[in-house]
Amino acid sequence: MDESFKEKLIQLKAYARIDGLIVGAVMCLSFACMLAGFRNGIMSMFSFVLMLSVAFTAYYLTVRFRNKILNGNISFRRAYAYCLYGMLYGALLLAAFQLIYFQWFDNGYFVSQYISILQEPVNKDVFAQAGIKDAEIKEIVALLTQMRPIDMTIQFLTTNIFLSAVVSIVIALFARSADRKHEI
Repeated sequence: MDESFKEKLIQLKAYARIDGLIVGAVMCLSFACMLAGFRNGIMSMFSFVLMLSVAFTAYYLTVRFRNKILNGNISFRRAYAYCLYGMLYGALLLAAFQLIYFQWFDNGYFVSQYISILQEPVNKDVFAQAGIKDAEIKEIVALLTQMRPIDMTIQFLTTNIFLSAVVSIVIALFARSADRKHEI
């Protein structure tokens, strides 16, 4: 690896860490609104809007990095790396937030809310139409009740990592420069 590549990678990671804090803050706020949404439907909708805004926030931060730090020139590969790092740092911040919440503040609230949603008569009809049997729902309920805080956190983190990788591809396609001669 030549020195120029190493320097560019160090620069990319440093800025991505800073912007990852912003992305992570939006993710944490979305999760908090989701929790409040169990009691208030408006907060649930707000959580959904915030969840979608994570992608737009990451796009904005990638374009800002391109324009302010790289003078408007960024390749797809560099835009993807920047966006992915930023979203992964955000996902790690969210995982820390969720672990603290599940470990010390939740007291089974999250799981009990999901179990009550699964067992509502309206949802049972929907599951029956989808071909999901009551025995399968009981298995899901049993699995949820056995999950530890770290298990739930890892489940969320795994999902966030996968979604970050996919969403970063789309963002990088839109954030890259028209001049594609510049590589990482």
